[in-house]
Amino acid sequence: MALKIEFYEVPKTLSTATTFGTIAVTVSVNRIMSRASIYQLFCLLSLFMAFEANNNLQQSSLSTKCLPNQVVTKLVVYENGAIEAECNKLPCGTSGPRCADNQASCRAETDTFSGMKWASNGQSILQSCCEISVPRKIYIGTDLVSLGSYYTGGMVDQKDLYSKEGPEFDFVSNIRTEQGGVRVWVYRVICPNVYGISDGSTEINRKQEVATMQ
Repeated sequence: MALKIEFYEVPKTLSTATTFGTIAVTVSVNRIMSRASIYQLFCLLSLFMAFEANNNLQQSSLSTKCLPNQVVTKLVVYENGAIEAECNKLPCGTSGPRCADNQASCRAETDTFSGMKWASNGQSILQSCCEISVPRKIYIGTDLVSLGSYYTGGMVDQKDLYSKEGPEFDFVSNIRTEQGGVRVWVYRVICPNVYGISDGSTEINRKQEVATMQ
């Protein structure tokens, strides 16, 4: 939407008269009304620009998804409400062959959270849910990431392994905004030993910023 502003030339009547050593300035009513109209248009333009800036900010929060075979391993909720997510490469299995955007949640067994943007109400999040296929995964739990804090997953330390099968890897499969923060659902991938990774010190540390939403 474009706002069109037109200025019209208004006749001015300005007269001065000296009375008792003072100067009296008479400005026509038309001139006063002209200034009032310009002020109103200026206020309207300012409101319009603020609305457009806010709308553009919401739109700019639509960012790239995780790359193929990546999942979200870190989610940060800043004090000002901005949300940031990071991706890391899966140690085994695949993700991202097919995705569905603008989803309220990624709750299907075969889906995982892969990208996000603000919904039109400016309060809830719409997610990109991508297919994931891994040798084995288990549900770890859910937690609320409060303002000024973060959740981080990724490769699991040797002492915290769930099984003795192979390397394990935690990731965020779904999120939801709540009062005071963002709730995350966490799953763990359990890889077979054939991948030759026995501890948390791996080369899988390539990160991609998914989104920063103000």
